[in-house]
Parts: sequence; C-alpha cells; structure tokens
Amino acid sequence: MNFTLMDASQIWSLLDANSGQLQTIFSFLGLALGIFAIWYARKQLLLSQAQRAFELRLQIIQISNGLLSNIRQQRVKFKAFKEQIEKGLDPEIRIFNAVLMEDFDKSFEFYTSLLDSPEKMAEQLIEGSLNTNLDIKIKSLENYLTTLHSIQGKLVHANEGLNRHVINLFGKDFLDSI
Repeated sequence: MNFTLMDASQIWSLLDANSGQLQTIFSFLGLALGIFAIWYARKQLLLSQAQRAFELRLQIIQISNGLLSNIRQQRVKFKAFKEQIEKGLDPEIRIFNAVLMEDFDKSFEFYTSLLDSPEKMAEQLIEGSLNTNLDIKIKSLENYLTTLHSIQGKLVHANEGLNRHVINLFGKDFLDSI
C-alpha cells in the first residue's frame, strides 16, 4: 500500500480497521508512562527523605557539639566556684567541721555528676550521626533533636542560675575571670 497517495477517507478506513490494535498499543504506552511516573516519584521521595535525614544528622551534630561545649564550661565554672568557696573558708572551720566539708564536696560531686548523662548522650549522638552506615529513621532523628533541644534549654537555665549565684557571692569580675 502506498501511503503517499491515500486520501483522507482511505486513512480513516485504515484506522477504523486497525482501531483495536491501535487502542492496545496506546494503552500499553500509557501504562508504561504511568509506571515510569510512579518510579520517578518514588525515586524523588527517597531522595528527599535522604536529604531530610542528612539535615537532621547535621543539626544533631551541631547541637550536640554546642551542648558538649556548654557542659564543659559549666564543669569549669563548678570547679572554680568550689575552689573559691574553699579558699574563703576559715581553716579552723575545715578542721572542726570535717562533716560539713564532706557534705560540701558531695554536693559539688552530685551537681557535676548531673552533667555526666547529657554529656555521654551528646557524645553518643555525635558518634551515631557521623556513622553513615547506621540506618536511623527520620522519626528517631527528630526525637533525638527534640531531646537535645530540651536538654540544651535546661542547661542554659542551669548555667544562668549558676552565674547568678557566682555573681551574688563573688561578683561579676570573678565570673568573667572563669
């Protein structure tokens, strides 16, 4: 059959005769395009989830590093605060009130030990976030981030309280020297 010499009525009759086959071809073509669209959408979804997980890991590392820095600063302040109080105590009081001094030491050990758990958790979160072989779910990362924000807020509040006590007892100059 010579297609160049066909008129419109011949083309329509040829299409009418082969309409079943054409519908099947177009259906398969539409199905293939639909499957490709679903595959591409899934690929984009996985990429966005990987990007979200990466951003959460990065935020966890940044906040954990800040938390560790804050904890270490508070340990230094506690130590300087304790040393300044011990310097200010009358030597006779230390000798006669050994129990008082023991309680004093236990109190400072207790307060500094409260920093151990958040410090350990922050170190573990940094280690886990840096390990890209760990498949941590986004929801877990979001929970870790929420916990870190909560701990960070509590540490800031505790740090402000400690600063107020140090200023009240020894003055702003002492606080600035720590």
